[in-house]
Amino acid sequence: MNWIFVDVDGTLIDHNDNPRPYIIELFQRLNTMGCNIIVWSAGGAQYAQRKIGMISNRLSHTLKEVVNLDELIYAYADKSAPPVIEDSLKFYIDDMVGLIECVQKTGHGAFWVPFYAESLDPHKKDNWLLRAAEAAEKFVNGQNSTKTFSDNGRQS
Repeated sequence: MNWIFVDVDGTLIDHNDNPRPYIIELFQRLNTMGCNIIVWSAGGAQYAQRKIGMISNRLSHTLKEVVNLDELIYAYADKSAPPVIEDSLKFYIDDMVGLIECVQKTGHGAFWVPFYAESLDPHKKDNWLLRAAEAAEKFVNGQNSTKTFSDNGRQS
Protein backbone atom coordinates (compact mmCIF):
# COMPACT_ATOMS: atom_id res chain seq x y z
CA MET A 1 0.00 0.00 0.00
CA ASN A 2 1.25 3.48 -0.86
CA TRP A 3 0.76 6.32 1.59
CA ILE A 4 1.08 9.97 0.61
CA PHE A 5 1.32 12.67 3.29
CA VAL A 6 0.37 16.16 2.10
CA ASP A 7 0.88 19.28 4.23
CA VAL A 8 -1.71 22.07 4.35
CA ASP A 9 -0.27 25.52 5.20
CA GLY A 10 2.24 26.76 2.67
CA THR A 11 1.83 23.63 0.57
CA LEU A 12 -1.86 23.67 -0.39
CA ILE A 13 -2.79 27.21 0.73
CA ASP A 14 -1.12 30.54 1.42
CA HIS A 15 -1.37 32.54 4.64
CA ASN A 16 -4.70 34.02 3.44
CA ASP A 17 -6.15 30.56 2.68
CA ASN A 18 -5.89 31.02 -1.09
CA PRO A 19 -5.72 27.56 -2.68
CA ARG A 20 -2.63 26.71 -4.68
CA PRO A 21 -3.26 25.85 -8.36
CA TYR A 22 -3.75 22.18 -9.28
CA ILE A 23 -4.94 20.90 -5.90
CA ILE A 24 -7.74 18.93 -7.53
CA GLU A 25 -5.38 17.43 -10.11
CA LEU A 26 -2.90 16.45 -7.37
CA PHE A 27 -5.47 14.56 -5.32
CA GLN A 28 -7.11 12.96 -8.35
CA ARG A 29 -3.78 11.75 -9.70
CA LEU A 30 -2.67 10.32 -6.35
CA ASN A 31 -6.04 8.63 -5.97
CA THR A 32 -5.83 7.16 -9.48
CA MET A 33 -2.44 5.67 -8.54
CA GLY A 34 -4.17 3.84 -5.69
CA CYS A 35 -2.49 5.86 -2.94
CA ASN A 36 -3.94 6.48 0.48
CA ILE A 37 -3.76 10.24 0.97
CA ILE A 38 -3.23 11.62 4.45
CA VAL A 39 -3.54 15.37 4.80
CA TRP A 40 -1.67 16.52 7.86
CA SER A 41 -0.82 19.73 9.64
CA ALA A 42 1.02 21.05 12.66
CA GLY A 43 -2.38 22.55 13.51
CA GLY A 44 -3.79 19.06 14.00
CA ALA A 45 -6.06 16.64 12.19
CA GLN A 46 -9.26 18.66 12.73
CA TYR A 47 -7.52 21.80 11.47
CA ALA A 48 -6.39 19.95 8.33
CA GLN A 49 -9.92 18.64 7.74
CA ARG A 50 -11.43 22.12 8.17
CA LYS A 51 -8.92 23.59 5.72
CA ILE A 52 -9.73 20.91 3.12
CA GLY A 53 -13.43 21.76 3.54
CA MET A 54 -12.61 25.44 3.08
CA ILE A 55 -10.51 24.68 -0.03
CA SER A 56 -13.36 22.58 -1.46
CA ASN A 57 -15.83 25.41 -0.86
CA ARG A 58 -13.56 28.01 -2.48
CA LEU A 59 -12.89 25.81 -5.50
CA SER A 60 -16.61 25.03 -5.83
CA HIS A 61 -17.37 28.76 -5.85
CA THR A 62 -14.60 29.54 -8.35
CA LEU A 63 -15.31 26.63 -10.70
CA LYS A 64 -19.11 26.86 -10.35
CA GLU A 65 -19.32 23.12 -9.68
CA VAL A 66 -19.25 20.98 -6.58
CA VAL A 67 -15.74 20.09 -5.43
CA ASN A 68 -15.38 17.63 -2.54
CA LEU A 69 -11.71 16.86 -1.90
CA ASP A 70 -12.64 14.94 1.25
CA GLU A 71 -13.84 12.07 -0.96
CA LEU A 72 -10.27 11.58 -2.19
CA ILE A 73 -8.60 11.71 1.22
CA TYR A 74 -8.05 8.62 3.37
CA ALA A 75 -7.40 10.41 6.67
CA TYR A 76 -6.27 13.57 8.45
CA ALA A 77 -3.40 13.66 10.93
CA ASP A 78 -1.47 15.85 13.31
CA LYS A 79 2.20 16.25 12.36
CA SER A 80 3.17 15.97 16.03
CA ALA A 81 1.54 12.53 16.25
CA PRO A 82 1.67 10.96 12.78
CA PRO A 83 -0.02 7.60 12.28
CA VAL A 84 2.25 4.57 12.56
CA ILE A 85 2.22 2.75 9.26
CA GLU A 86 4.44 -0.31 9.16
CA ASP A 87 6.09 -1.81 6.08
CA SER A 88 4.55 0.54 3.55
CA LEU A 89 5.79 2.91 0.91
CA LYS A 90 5.50 6.52 2.14
CA PHE A 91 5.87 9.77 0.21
CA TYR A 92 5.69 13.28 1.64
CA ILE A 93 4.77 16.58 -0.04
CA ASP A 94 5.66 19.58 2.10
CA ASP A 95 7.07 23.12 2.11
CA MET A 96 9.39 22.43 5.06
CA VAL A 97 12.89 21.59 3.83
CA GLY A 98 13.93 20.11 7.20
CA LEU A 99 11.06 17.64 7.16
CA ILE A 100 11.84 16.58 3.60
CA GLU A 101 15.52 16.01 4.44
CA CYS A 102 14.61 14.02 7.56
CA VAL A 103 12.13 11.83 5.68
CA GLN A 104 14.64 11.08 2.95
CA LYS A 105 17.17 9.84 5.52
CA THR A 106 14.67 7.15 6.46
CA GLY A 107 14.44 5.95 2.86
CA HIS A 108 11.00 7.33 2.12
CA GLY A 109 10.18 9.57 -0.81
CA ALA A 110 9.58 13.28 -0.59
CA PHE A 111 8.99 16.35 -2.69
CA TRP A 112 9.63 19.86 -1.49
CA VAL A 113 7.43 22.68 -2.77
CA PRO A 114 8.22 26.32 -2.05
CA PHE A 115 5.94 28.08 0.41
CA TYR A 116 2.87 29.22 -1.49
CA ALA A 117 2.35 32.99 -1.43
CA GLU A 118 -0.27 33.63 -4.14
CA SER A 119 -1.73 36.54 -2.25
CA LEU A 120 1.64 38.28 -2.34
CA ASP A 121 1.91 37.94 -6.14
CA PRO A 122 -1.47 37.02 -7.68
CA HIS A 123 -0.09 37.08 -11.24
CA LYS A 124 2.48 34.38 -10.57
CA LYS A 125 0.96 30.95 -11.14
CA ASP A 126 2.81 27.79 -10.29
CA ASN A 127 2.64 24.12 -11.16
CA TRP A 128 4.40 22.76 -8.09
CA LEU A 129 1.55 20.41 -7.19
CA LEU A 130 1.66 18.89 -10.67
CA ARG A 131 5.40 18.39 -10.19
CA ALA A 132 4.73 16.82 -6.80
CA ALA A 133 2.21 14.39 -8.35
CA GLU A 134 4.78 13.43 -10.99
CA ALA A 135 7.46 12.85 -8.35
CA ALA A 136 5.06 10.73 -6.28
CA GLU A 137 4.20 8.66 -9.34
CA LYS A 138 7.89 8.05 -10.07
CA PHE A 139 8.44 7.07 -6.45
CA VAL A 140 5.51 4.67 -6.43
CA ASN A 141 6.84 3.13 -9.64
CA GLY A 142 10.31 2.76 -8.10
CA GLN A 143 12.16 5.64 -9.75
CA ASN A 144 14.01 8.65 -8.31
CA SER A 145 12.72 7.92 -4.85
CA THR A 146 14.47 10.62 -2.87
CA LYS A 147 14.99 13.65 -5.09
CA THR A 148 13.95 17.07 -3.94
CA PHE A 149 13.63 20.20 -6.00
CA SER A 150 14.84 23.70 -5.35
CA ASP A 151 12.68 26.77 -5.86
CA ASN A 152 13.94 27.15 -9.42
CA GLY A 153 12.94 23.62 -10.33
CA ARG A 154 16.42 22.10 -10.58
CA GLN A 155 17.10 18.80 -8.89
CA SER A 156 19.29 19.01 -5.84
